[in-house]
Amino acid sequence: MTRATLTALSAAVLCVPLALSAHAGQLEAQGLPDRSPDLTAGLATWRAEHGPSWHLRRDAGTGHAAFLFGGSVAASTTPRVDGDYVAQALGFLESAHGLLGVDLEALGEPTVTYLPLSFGGSSDKVVVSFGQVVDGIPVRGGKVNVLLGMDGTLLALDSTGLPNLSEFSVRPTVSSAMARAAAVTSFVQTTGLAPTEVGEPRLVMVQEQQGKLRAPVAAWELDLRFEQSGAVFARRYAVAAEGSPRLVVDEDLIHFFDVGGQVLTNATPGTQPDSASNPEVQVPAAYMRVDSSAGSVFTDQNGFFNFPGVSGPLNVTFQYEGSFNDVFNDQGAEHVITQSLSGTGNTVLMNPTGDAQVTSQSNVFVTLNAMRDWIRSLNPTDGAMDFVNNSEVNEDFTDFGTFTISNCNAFYDGSSTNYFLPGGGCVNTAYSTVIAHEQGHWLNDRYGSFNGSDGFGEGNADVFAMYLFDTPIVGSGFSGGSTIIRSGENTLQYCGDGNGGCYGAVHTDGQVHMGAMWKVRRNLQTKYGTAVGGLVADQLLSGWMNGYDQGTIDSVIEIQLLTLDDNDGNIDNGTPNYAEIDGAFLEQGFPGYELSLIAVANLAAVSDSLDEAGPYGVAVVAASLIGGSLTQVELKFDAGAGVQTVAMSNNGGATYAGLIPGVPSPAQVDYWVEVTDNLGNTKTWPEDGAAAPARFTVGQLEVQFSENFDGPTDNGWTHAQVQTQDDWQRGVPGGKGGVSSGIAWNDPDQAVSGLNVWGNDLGPDGFNGAYQPDVINFLRSPLIDLSGANGATLRFQRWLTVEEAIFDQAQIRLNGATVWENPQNGNLVDTAWTNFELDISSADGDPSVELEFRLESDGGLNLGGWNIDDLEIFTLNPSPSFCQPSIYGAGVAGLGGQVPTIDAKGQPAQSGNTEFVVAVKNGRPQSVATIVVGLQSADIPALGGSLLVLPILTPSVLLDVFGQITLSVPLSNSPGLIGQTLFVQAFVTDAAAPEGFSISPGFAATICN
Repeated sequence: MTRATLTALSAAVLCVPLALSAHAGQLEAQGLPDRSPDLTAGLATWRAEHGPSWHLRRDAGTGHAAFLFGGSVAASTTPRVDGDYVAQALGFLESAHGLLGVDLEALGEPTVTYLPLSFGGSSDKVVVSFGQVVDGIPVRGGKVNVLLGMDGTLLALDSTGLPNLSEFSVRPTVSSAMARAAAVTSFVQTTGLAPTEVGEPRLVMVQEQQGKLRAPVAAWELDLRFEQSGAVFARRYAVAAEGSPRLVVDEDLIHFFDVGGQVLTNATPGTQPDSASNPEVQVPAAYMRVDSSAGSVFTDQNGFFNFPGVSGPLNVTFQYEGSFNDVFNDQGAEHVITQSLSGTGNTVLMNPTGDAQVTSQSNVFVTLNAMRDWIRSLNPTDGAMDFVNNSEVNEDFTDFGTFTISNCNAFYDGSSTNYFLPGGGCVNTAYSTVIAHEQGHWLNDRYGSFNGSDGFGEGNADVFAMYLFDTPIVGSGFSGGSTIIRSGENTLQYCGDGNGGCYGAVHTDGQVHMGAMWKVRRNLQTKYGTAVGGLVADQLLSGWMNGYDQGTIDSVIEIQLLTLDDNDGNIDNGTPNYAEIDGAFLEQGFPGYELSLIAVANLAAVSDSLDEAGPYGVAVVAASLIGGSLTQVELKFDAGAGVQTVAMSNNGGATYAGLIPGVPSPAQVDYWVEVTDNLGNTKTWPEDGAAAPARFTVGQLEVQFSENFDGPTDNGWTHAQVQTQDDWQRGVPGGKGGVSSGIAWNDPDQAVSGLNVWGNDLGPDGFNGAYQPDVINFLRSPLIDLSGANGATLRFQRWLTVEEAIFDQAQIRLNGATVWENPQNGNLVDTAWTNFELDISSADGDPSVELEFRLESDGGLNLGGWNIDDLEIFTLNPSPSFCQPSIYGAGVAGLGGQVPTIDAKGQPAQSGNTEFVVAVKNGRPQSVATIVVGLQSADIPALGGSLLVLPILTPSVLLDVFGQITLSVPLSNSPGLIGQTLFVQAFVTDAAAPEGFSISPGFAATICN
């Protein structure tokens, strides 16, 4: 309902200033730490300017948006050259600065990459990528990607960097020599060995996690190695360049090929390892360097070479070295042959003897060449593997005293891939998917996704292997026979965003990612056939690696793929391969991406009110996002007598309005809106409809006690351990989560309002977010006075994850008595803040009520426990019946036969009531109403009815979409007002009325003491 202020009727009577204005509700945005923007308001502004299909993903480490996606923004001009795409990208980044916070001054040289994606029904795209820099120094992991259509249309913005970087500068106070010394000291402490190689320090900007946020820290980055028969170590350090030379990064550069499971490996040929049952076959030695006294040439893709203008015989030398390969044999000299050749048409066989240690060199050489050609075939501009890849084969590490590497292994160390001799029950590891996996680690680095600790690096390396060889099996035959290492058909379930490393071992964690990506390929091959479906999957992988710099296992990966697959700038209406992509991620336990085929947003919510007469207006904006038509928009409500339905009417454009009839007080009214289109698609507002409806109260709501936990102290709340541990904490929630016995759970990463909440284990440093086994602990309130309460209700925001109550009990107690407990059967796992209400009228009249939140656990399956915010205890009483205005005379009906009415919405006409209002209802929506205000009644024929007020003021106002307006008439606490009567009548322009005006009866409010 529109609200306005009624102005100075008379200084002597009402003592109110003259001002009539529409009331605009103000949304108080929840502040994020530091300078994080209000993303809700920012996204609303962006959608208002660029369409409702846009969405964003928040980066909890910056408080800014990390990924803006889902819609499209047309380019100002059509790009023709790379520079045009760069200009468009910079313009879009500038316009989205309020969301992503990316400073253009802190961007390095751009790269423009063409993404050929149209083969599978999508559309070709372009990505413009920038690295972040500060004073010319690169930001570690700081990448910004702008995804564009070929016509320059903006499709997505993605950032893995830091906001507001232009405000920072680098002033090193720690020398590179000091950094080198600190790194060497740490290397020795970690390994017990002195490094054999120390790299040159280079200045970088590190994104250091400081509490909940990432902050820029200037640092010296350098790599250290120890390699000797029996051991290998390679670590990367970053040492702070300002202040003290502390370590800010300490990473293991070695990424082993996992031997944790039994996996199938395909070798030479195909994917099985080298064995008598899988003998070598002759394949071209592509891109090999061929040396002679006449110079050096390189073979082509099919292994052909030519020394032009040279007469034979010519001694020519061949070895496993070339444009993209340099293969080293750890067991001695590399395999080299020299032959005397004359003329053309010669055939040279590199390894005719079938020596296994030579075959391993050949396998690496051939596989890496095939991998390079595959990448180039998917995107001719993709040079990720166009460099000389160093590979070491036939390694045979043994115990060096402090470190042992089993021969059942292979690894990537940041500068080479490494493969082992047979031993320990394993084959020679230089073959097919093992090689592709290790090279996948190198590609992760080359593309900028890197090999993080949550399993992403391992999983993505598997993806390269599976896609290259078109097999779900990585490491087939690794330990002989039908053994395998991992399979893309695994059923390991995703643990939730922020918990990619929940299984505790990188190769196990990575199976979630590789499993989902394989199932994308499998589903596409089912749809299109093996060859075509495989190519569509390959193009998506290529586009994803070039278009984004995703480095963690997260549900955003599916959204990124859908954005690439989209062909109309709106992923909410589906993409050409939505079912195949979404189905794959759902199968792996990811949440999936729900299409928004219908958009529905609230325009006018109903506030708590004393008004029993009603009606209460609800308005939404609703529209089909796929070009369909809406066939039904219904307002559902439940005031305690069951669900009732009201058809909402279209008020022009996409606006729909409906009215809930009056409700006797006291009452709580739940309501929601259901929208249906001509294809049978449905959408609700709020999102969960009847399960989590909007709500308002009718009656006198009195808050008996409230607490939002943001004060400087605990404010009388206490907590204690009864058994094992007390992990109740007040503070900023850490967003921790995990998987317990297959049950995924998450804690919140921010409060509902303010900053602080109470909860079990909020996840600060040294905590994992989960309650512990065999605990009993509690949080207790200060004593609460409910001596004047009648019908007390407890209401708070809850985020609770707890095992079913036959094992673990989350309880609410009043004065020691349990008044609520989680369900006996079925785990309670909240995934968002939930409004929780509980009748505690049993405490009515008690001046010393103690409220307790309690947790008891058994010996297994530990989830996140309680999280509590915005707690209050209130009572709802009948609306006041004293000093109520009266109605007199008759009105004139207008549209729909309705007669306008006037009431005070339950407010008493009492001296000193600054909340007193005059409300016009049941008028023609969005019509002009003339409000006649006076201090005397009348009865004068006018406009087909009667003028019932002797006018003093006659302001005109515009009624809202419900045909209503509320006029604020604050009553001063003046003895001179008592006994005075305010008379009001409304004349509404209405073509359906006999003389063009519908007219209300008279309204008389006598002001009482």
